[in-house]
Amino acid sequence: MKTNKRWISTLILLIIELIIQYGFFSKPDLTRLSGIVTFNLDIIFNIIFFVVVGAGLGYLISKIPFRQKTFKEKFRTAFPLCTSFVIVVFISVFTYVYYLTKEKGIELAPLQEYEDIECPEDLDCSVIHTGKFETELTLIERTEIIEIQTNKKTAVKKEFTIKWIDKCEYVLTSTTDNSEQIKVKVSAVNPDVYGCYMLSSKQTDTYPILMIINRVK
Repeated sequence: MKTNKRWISTLILLIIELIIQYGFFSKPDLTRLSGIVTFNLDIIFNIIFFVVVGAGLGYLISKIPFRQKTFKEKFRTAFPLCTSFVIVVFISVFTYVYYLTKEKGIELAPLQEYEDIECPEDLDCSVIHTGKFETELTLIERTEIIEIQTNKKTAVKKEFTIKWIDKCEYVLTSTTDNSEQIKVKVSAVNPDVYGCYMLSSKQTDTYPILMIINRVK
C-alpha cells in the first residue's frame, strides 16, 4: 500500500472519530460564534494530538532494525499506520462508552469522591438485593445479609456481611477481617446488568471504582 493511500485511510478514520465524538458526545453549539470557534479549535487540537502521538509511536517503531530498511523508509510506513492505530483506539473507546450509556444504561461520570456521588432517586435497586452476579474475575452470590465473592481463576472465596444504608447503598464487611470494608453505591440498574461505585477501606485514595456487574442467568 502506497503512503498516500495509507494517509487516505487515516483521514477516513479521523473523520469517523470526529463524527462519533461530536455527533454523540461533545455536541457543539454551532448557533453561536463562540461555539463555532471552540469547535474549530477542538478539531485542530484533535488533529495535532493524533499526529503527534502517531509520529512518536512511528519514530519508536522505526528505530527497530528491519530488513535493512533506512529509518526514513520505515518512518514513512509507520507514521500513518501508528496514527491510524491511535484513532482506532479512540473510536473503540467512544463506541464502547456509547454502548454502555445507550444500551446498558450505565452512565460514566467524571472522577469524583465517593461522598459526592448521588444515587438516582427513581432507581429501583430491590432487584439486585439478592441473586447471583459476576464480573470478569469474580462470581458473586448475594442474600439479604451475606455476600460471597469467588475468584474465578483461583476459586478463593471471600465472605462479607451486608448492611444496606438505603435502597441503593450498602456496606460490605469481611467476616474474617473487620477492618476490610467496601462501600457501594448503585448508579444504574437493568434486568441483566447494573453499575455501581465501590470504595474499599484498603484503597489509599477516596475515589471509588466504577464496576459493571452482570446478572448470572
